[in-house]
Amino acid sequence: MDMKRILLLVLLPLIALSARAQGRHEFSVFLGGPATEVAENQSHYTYSAPELYTMYEAQTYVGGGVNFGVDYTYTLFKWLKVGVQVDISEVEFQSYYPQINGRSMYHSLPDEINNLWTAGILPEAKFFFLTTRFVKLYGKTAAGVKFALSKVNGSPVAFAYEIVPIGIQLGGQRVYFTSEIPLGSEVMGIRLGCGFRF
Repeated sequence: MDMKRILLLVLLPLIALSARAQGRHEFSVFLGGPATEVAENQSHYTYSAPELYTMYEAQTYVGGGVNFGVDYTYTLFKWLKVGVQVDISEVEFQSYYPQINGRSMYHSLPDEINNLWTAGILPEAKFFFLTTRFVKLYGKTAAGVKFALSKVNGSPVAFAYEIVPIGIQLGGQRVYFTSEIPLGSEVMGIRLGCGFRF
């Protein structure tokens, strides 16, 4: 048997496997918010009616809270895709120091700005309950770990999870857009994204 036939016998199964898997891989990028750290820290930095002692303490306000990342999934069945989500969240803390030398507590620029960065890695499963040519509806569950990329008082590693009761994909066979409402440790709001299949 010559070399060309041997090469053909080796490559044919690989070509067939590749053709069968075509369109099963999906890669998407997304942007959402607010990050859950915003809600958690807003409850921590909540102030009621001004009291005497607050004149001598710094006031901290939470802002920002964007969440962005990527995910990859592989189609096991028409109704099930598995993969992994990697995301990063950023939250900004603006601190205003007490009145000093007659300066107002409520000046426009903060005295100090600190940022909290976190990153999450979550294996995920997407369950599709409506699939048409241009519209797909799905639910999603994911669980993994979250890392603090900034200095924190507690543990820099925590359990992370996410549940999407409903998400939607709009688009063709190659390029699509997504919108979902996630609940969990990453985003408490809405997430928008775009992706492609290959």
